[in-house]
Amino acid sequence: MLRVLRVLVALAAAAVAAVPARAGRILYVTESSQSRIDGFCINPDGSLVPAPAVQAPTSGGDLRRVIVGTAPDGTARALYVAEADRVESFPIHADGSLGPAVFKFVTDPRDVAVWSEQNRLYVPDNTPGKKRIIAFPLDPATGVLVPGQSSPSIVKESAAALLEGMAFTPGRLYVSSDDQLTNIWVDVFFLDASGNITTSNGTIDCAEVNGKVPKVCRRVIPGGARVIALSPDASILYADLEFARQLGTYAIAPDGTFPLVPKTKIGKKCAENPGSDACFKRVKPTSRTAPHASYLSILVHRSAAFGSVFGKGRIDAYRLKADGRLRRVVSLATPDDLRLSPVRMTASDTVLYVATGLFDEVRAYPLSRKTGALASSSPFSATNQQTGSFPNDVAIAVLSGPCG
Repeated sequence: MLRVLRVLVALAAAAVAAVPARAGRILYVTESSQSRIDGFCINPDGSLVPAPAVQAPTSGGDLRRVIVGTAPDGTARALYVAEADRVESFPIHADGSLGPAVFKFVTDPRDVAVWSEQNRLYVPDNTPGKKRIIAFPLDPATGVLVPGQSSPSIVKESAAALLEGMAFTPGRLYVSSDDQLTNIWVDVFFLDASGNITTSNGTIDCAEVNGKVPKVCRRVIPGGARVIALSPDASILYADLEFARQLGTYAIAPDGTFPLVPKTKIGKKCAENPGSDACFKRVKPTSRTAPHASYLSILVHRSAAFGSVFGKGRIDAYRLKADGRLRRVVSLATPDDLRLSPVRMTASDTVLYVATGLFDEVRAYPLSRKTGALASSSPFSATNQQTGSFPNDVAIAVLSGPCG
């Protein structure tokens, strides 16, 4: 009998060992004031485990962006962090812990984007006098930056422009620029089959010549567009119209360029200068919200758009129309609280995660299962306060093993 029991125990142990570990999820947070990445495990219901399971120092300071690169199966492969003078990469282990970092020096990178399938990391470099977008190659096995010298592809931007935000879709990269005077615009750059940056999509060349870029390649947005986002199908560009205190949308053509509408009447100026501004109607947003606030960051998720109002300590939520255009009024907002000081946010299917700077914590808000819109102005979960940390960005990672 004892022998039979031993056999049964051995079979049970083998069966347990054969079952793959349940994949977990983790929320990475940039603790900007303490130059550290924290990772908080996410429970199945989307709530956050209060204490960090991961804490990893960064080599630089003034953290401002964090994103996750994925493996072909969708699980997390590497973490990328934009800091004051560099971009840093960490391999992500099965439990969410981070491996040794590899970084590259870059001047004032204000955003970062990754194309995991092509092993490229896109970073805006604001070196005075030679502003540019850099595509750094990534290690195909780990997803981290390649140590030492590498051969990134580079495209130059207007020397005087400050490169602000980026929005990525496979094959294209949209970059907002500010000339520090009156002009703010969004340029489209194309990405070839290897992920390298180019100015041509095979039909049109968007290269800047004598200080000018083809109009279909650059959308000048009066009133500001430092913060941008794309619709899931990349047919709509969302932008914060800073001076007007609105969100606006602009159409994107199937080839990634910005469509122009010719005037029905050709005037003298157009006849003398075919293709000039005089030949086209003035570009206006395809939709816009009512004047309400200037947003430090925006997030488009399912059928909703969210904006963080840093100066008021509030998150505004807008329902989107069926075609992706904005509705005029806020559908729901969190209460004003200057201590909230929200910077950036991210969302899973039914949860919005907000980095609340001066509160030194991350809060989780419920979203509608049907639309993805904000379902309550109150959080249902939060992390413990990490005193003096000022969290300012968050990123979700699906792990290949249990979190922590």
